[in-house]
Amino acid sequence: MTIALIVDDHPEALYLLRRILEAEGYAVVEAGNGREALECAAKQRFDVVVSDILMPVMDGFSLCRTWKSDAGLRDIPFIFYTATYVDQADEELGMRVGADLFLIKPLEPQVLGAKVRETVLRCGQKAQSSPAPPDEDSAPFLRQYNEVLVHKLEDKLEQLEEANQALRLKDLALASSHNGIVLASPTGEILYANDTMLRLSGKSVADLIGKPVRELLLATTVFSNWLEQGEGAAPVELEIPADGVTSAAVWLRIERHPINDPLSSGAGFMLSCADVTQEVRLRQDLARVQRFEALSVFAAGVAHDFNNLLMAIYSVLEMDRSKKVDVDERRSNLAMAQAAFERARDLIRRLASFARQGPLERRRVEMRQLLDESIALSLSGSDVKCETRYGNAPAIVSVDVGQMSQVFGNLLINARQAMGDRGKIVVELRTPAKLSLAGAPPVPAVQVTITDDGPGIPTEVLPNVFEPYFTTKQEGTGLGLASSRAIVVEHGGQIEVRSTPGVGTSFDIILPAADGQAEVRAQESPSDYASACTARILVMDDQPGIRDLLRRGLERAGYALVTTTCGEEAIGEFASGNKHAGGFDLVLLDIHIQGGMGGEATLAELKRLDPGVLAIAMTGSVSESSTSRLLECGFARVLRKPFLLHELHGTIKAVLARA
Repeated sequence: MTIALIVDDHPEALYLLRRILEAEGYAVVEAGNGREALECAAKQRFDVVVSDILMPVMDGFSLCRTWKSDAGLRDIPFIFYTATYVDQADEELGMRVGADLFLIKPLEPQVLGAKVRETVLRCGQKAQSSPAPPDEDSAPFLRQYNEVLVHKLEDKLEQLEEANQALRLKDLALASSHNGIVLASPTGEILYANDTMLRLSGKSVADLIGKPVRELLLATTVFSNWLEQGEGAAPVELEIPADGVTSAAVWLRIERHPINDPLSSGAGFMLSCADVTQEVRLRQDLARVQRFEALSVFAAGVAHDFNNLLMAIYSVLEMDRSKKVDVDERRSNLAMAQAAFERARDLIRRLASFARQGPLERRRVEMRQLLDESIALSLSGSDVKCETRYGNAPAIVSVDVGQMSQVFGNLLINARQAMGDRGKIVVELRTPAKLSLAGAPPVPAVQVTITDDGPGIPTEVLPNVFEPYFTTKQEGTGLGLASSRAIVVEHGGQIEVRSTPGVGTSFDIILPAADGQAEVRAQESPSDYASACTARILVMDDQPGIRDLLRRGLERAGYALVTTTCGEEAIGEFASGNKHAGGFDLVLLDIHIQGGMGGEATLAELKRLDPGVLAIAMTGSVSESSTSRLLECGFARVLRKPFLLHELHGTIKAVLARA
């Protein structure tokens, strides 16, 4: 096999030259300067040498002169392949010291390969060895050699200065960027972070350089999971909490870009972190506006349903006053009133879930239940008919119930308005389905299709329906479909629209299917709340009616009660009771007290007095996150208002029994 020796102090040049010569069939040996090349020549025989000129330790001219002065190496073809800063004197000196060919970079690979082949063939056909180079002590030769090298060094210094200037500009650009910039090695160690990144992360250079990039942000879990997705991961938005002293909470959009290196598979990666706090807050404000727009549509229907429910309750109360009502009829009336109460409470829960804001709170739900609730709320009080086609296969999804209810509510309201509160909507559920996102294999999915028989969407308008602020309604904001698409995409799904003018419109919502079963919330079963109980309970609520109701209901069950209106009173009674009356077995605390200390702060103070205090929270909030937070604060259970006395009694018994 033909063996070539290539000599250059630049790894990139060696790499490219190696690839070109290997494509020509050469085996290649590399050297970084003239001295290394001579050491290689002492160990093995080469068929050709391709060398740069300006190199440390020993330059190309000195290498060529020494090479051609050696009788054992003189016959091996020697080719100079040097950069473009050359003139005629450089080539003359190169040929004078014995070079067989002088080439100027860059050349096309095919041209370079052909010239090397020609030189090897020509030198191999020579009848006698190449002559030795001129005597190196010759004054004219040394003068020319020095002039050429000085000229080359001057050119090299000029190039280095230009390169340094470019590097300074790049460094200034990175340092002054409005985005946070992080450069990391292939193994994930931080090599550089600009001032913006230091400010956004709240860390110093010493805190970051050399540390794993996954420790960069406070949101370590989400950030680390995102990093694990690799180069193809879509940009992620993270909230960096305020430290309470020097900064406010900020939102960052983080993008990952590979840093390519022709000499290796990758030199590392760059993170670009943009402060999108204002954009996120604007989106949240727009979503809030859109919710209000949807709730305004719900208002008439909700009022219609509430009036019916209130009529049922008031009628029962009015009939109950009559002396002609016997025991059986009274029981029937009370059951009717309780059923109306349950429907009213369910309607409130749906409205509160729809209006809730904040980060995703996913849980596994059965899509049929979610659709039924959205249909009941969105079509309440209208003459629109709705046909459901669900099938029998399970349809479990992991979603934020409030946000996904908003999506279905938007689509159903749009259909309702398009049909003028008349017509028919068909809601289809198809499972199993397939979800195919760009660059990813299909995954099991659940598909919901909502079709109306309204006037349809004009063909020229259809491509724009998901754009923010685009609307064909005279009083619409154009945010409903835009926010719906954003929610579906955030859940990892797709939403598409099909429409035929004069026939109707269909929206397809495709969401990833979830494993397991739907999460079932534990509910208190009715019990005889009048059964005898013995416990001393402290109650805190700022509403007189609720305090009176709790007092009568719990005292009837045998409990001893002390009622207070705010946290300050509750703390005083608790301290006094622990000191003089044997203490309290349980406290019931309302979370929101108007003009006073609420339940969370009160419990914290009570725990200072008695770390083992048992407490039940009473709250009007329906948020899953608020329930979790209250349990983390130390409450044994959380009761959501409005609740019935049997639910309260069952909760108290469960907490006391567990204690």
